[in-house]
Amino acid sequence: MIDFVMAWVRSHRLKLPLLVSSGLMGFSSILPAQDGPQIDLTDTEREWLAEHSSLRIAPAPNYPPIEFFDDNGEYRGIVADYATLLESKLGIQLEVLRY
Repeated sequence: MIDFVMAWVRSHRLKLPLLVSSGLMGFSSILPAQDGPQIDLTDTEREWLAEHSSLRIAPAPNYPPIEFFDDNGEYRGIVADYATLLESKLGIQLEVLRY
């Protein structure tokens, strides 16, 4: 599971239109409800996250409603919501870089 998430985080910036058109919304089906249980990870995945608890992402700066920075410089949009959910479910912190 974590390999999928990491591949998605690394590639979404370059392939976001393709991901959206091919069903990014289906991504929600692999995650439990926000107030539900945590994601079931393997020992290897838990170890990797323990060593990499802070990850950097560099979202597209102006691609609403998918992802964008609002007037206050806050990361917003559908992908931002998923990023927040992943932080919560995986116990990680995503550092949002603005380029």
